[in-house]
Amino acid sequence: AHYFNAELIVEGTFERERDYLMVYHPHGLFGIAHTLYCRALHETYGTCGLFTGADVIFLMPLLRRLMTWWGCSAVTAGPLRRALRYPWPHNMTMLQPGGVSEMFYGTDREQIILGKRKGFCKICLQTGASIVPCYVLGANEVFTRYFGPSSLLARLSSLLRVSLVPWGGRWGIPFGVVPNKCKLVVAVGQPIHVAAVEEPTSALYSLNVDSLKRALALAERAAAEGPSTCTSNQQPTDEELAPARARIDEAWDAQASHERTTGRPNLSRLHSFSASLVSGARPLLILPCV
Repeated sequence: AHYFNAELIVEGTFERERDYLMVYHPHGLFGIAHTLYCRALHETYGTCGLFTGADVIFLMPLLRRLMTWWGCSAVTAGPLRRALRYPWPHNMTMLQPGGVSEMFYGTDREQIILGKRKGFCKICLQTGASIVPCYVLGANEVFTRYFGPSSLLARLSSLLRVSLVPWGGRWGIPFGVVPNKCKLVVAVGQPIHVAAVEEPTSALYSLNVDSLKRALALAERAAAEGPSTCTSNQQPTDEELAPARARIDEAWDAQASHERTTGRPNLSRLHSFSASLVSGARPLLILPCV
């Protein structure tokens, strides 16, 4: 936390009787802020956060045992359903729905992928687990990635379902383990509570998108004005977040309008839109269609 000068914003409270799915964006090289919010939630609520990993991890005997001991479960539907039924203190699991594809975005700006990534909503409705949107400003800058979404490596990674991402660490060291020194703002949104149903609908996805927008607005405000304006004891009101939400909504509506007008997205079937978050900061780029 001190290395990254990290700020953590947590909305809402967490109950022992509920299970939670932490929907984490952006993916970056890996979920760098997982331990940051896990430590804070453990100190406050006693929870021990779990996380998900690519299926290929569990095909490697030694790595599989290490990751399972660390709290990792497979990202496929069956293991995720089981994880979302664990009792306290293991009642929180982190998912990065952007997956391997999102690892190639955010090389020059803040980026996430939404759109067809709705399977987790169906699983939450089936299990009754609450969705917790999470956004980490600065996660894309922790390690330098050299190839974008249109690169050959991105296509091979998508085809093979494994990440082939060359990266650089601090001081430009290839495959370095020391991360770049940058500021992180971790915004954990208000949990979305749902009841288990037999026939899931898409309504929960819309609620998740709206909550994610609020998390982005919280992160923007904290980055612009400092942590004193976004504490867990006194959260900003909707009116205070209105300017940030307006910019995010405007960009979101522009994306939807473009697709209705043209009938097709840009950028190799991925149309993007951007909006400045903080003066001098990297722009936010959300990719709702993939």
